[in-house]
Amino acid sequence: MNPHWPKVQQWQRDDSMLLVDMINSLLGNPVERPKYESLLADNLPVEEIVTSPKSPKSLLADDRDSRLAPRPKEKPTPRGSLQDIAAMVANDQKIPADFLISNVLDPIAWHESNRTMNPLIEQKLNGGGVGKGKGMFQFEGKRGVKIPVKDASGNNKKDSKGNDIMGNDSFDVAINRAKNYFGYKGLSVPSWINDIQDGTNATSLSADQQKALALLNFTKTNADRSERTDTKLKKLYNDSSNDYKTAITNFWAEQHHKKADKNQKKTFMENLNLVHKVRTDAASL
Repeated sequence: MNPHWPKVQQWQRDDSMLLVDMINSLLGNPVERPKYESLLADNLPVEEIVTSPKSPKSLLADDRDSRLAPRPKEKPTPRGSLQDIAAMVANDQKIPADFLISNVLDPIAWHESNRTMNPLIEQKLNGGGVGKGKGMFQFEGKRGVKIPVKDASGNNKKDSKGNDIMGNDSFDVAINRAKNYFGYKGLSVPSWINDIQDGTNATSLSADQQKALALLNFTKTNADRSERTDTKLKKLYNDSSNDYKTAITNFWAEQHHKKADKNQKKTFMENLNLVHKVRTDAASL
């Protein structure tokens, strides 16, 4: 997300362990990380309009042996969870929910977290020091902490009295968009969003919460929350049928990283190719 991301140092990791982490994180298997991190598993939401084609019918006939134990009922998807939010956004856009998680959120998080999927990661700058980017999507800023608004030249905008005009950093922008989305839907805001404390950053959220916030950050409404104005996710889904890699790269550059240059797009594409390779290799195991 940060326009200076190319300056970030590359973390050195053992190749064999990196491959194991890559496969586990992309397939949803447990990874040795903080307890509250929840990488995507296979229990994607099943919504009427938005799911991928249903699995083949069970080989067990309807009149199967009555001596078989009854199948346990599936637990309902918790309200405010990643799967619940992805299902709602997908229903709005008339696209598959699993596309949003597996083909939008996961690749962007993979790139922004420097191929770690670590919700606690912080941007490291060349020469030492910590940058503004925090978490899997490198949201910038702290909750409730305003920053000077920049003009097109990068200078601070001034009001009529010559004072800096202050605005929200990207973490606060995402939180506000999330609240606006639930306001548009006429639903209560999930407690984990309302409970984000002033002065905290994106690393205060779990991995799934960061993914849900990133997805809600792609949703937009007009000022009075009466009308949806976002069409980018639907366009991304349609464009992906022709050239997914180009479509998701452009989406990331325009909707998340903002003002990404050619080299940054090239790096994103390289990471995307690595995601594809890891998934292909894992599928052949």
